[in-house]
Amino acid sequence: MFSYPNEVKTVQVAAPQIGVPGAVTSDVVCLKNVHKAWIEVNFNPVGGAALLLTPQRCPDVTPSANAVLVTAVPIWVNDDTATSDALVRQADAVNYTTTADANPKKVIFEIDPAELGLTGAGVPYDCIRLVTGVLPNTDMIQINVVCQMRYQSCPPPTVLAN
Repeated sequence: MFSYPNEVKTVQVAAPQIGVPGAVTSDVVCLKNVHKAWIEVNFNPVGGAALLLTPQRCPDVTPSANAVLVTAVPIWVNDDTATSDALVRQADAVNYTTTADANPKKVIFEIDPAELGLTGAGVPYDCIRLVTGVLPNTDMIQINVVCQMRYQSCPPPTVLAN
């Protein structure tokens, strides 16, 4: 029987933020014990601006050699969470730019740790984070990562460095 608390780890990697002009960088999540991860972005563009969302891969929890994804990943989007809960599959890509309007949005990137690749030195990328374009000072964003753990335990092991 599936038990959400035992099999799924949900972590808030960027707390809700409003009025933080500039790029937002999430905390790093380690995927060593993770079967699959989903980066979930909740974005409320009060000012109506589009926002670039870019998942990055990191070879460790100190994002010293972070890099863009090399493999396009599945992306789902709800362009207006105030009127619907439907997620619409987008074309696979390594990033996503939201629609420029004032509707609250949800964007989900599906990450397979096996697809993150190796550094030039042959070190596996086994961590992820998300960076945004410039967030206008009127807009709100929150970023979570949901991890489907490889092994069931209660509670699941931590996936954050801190």
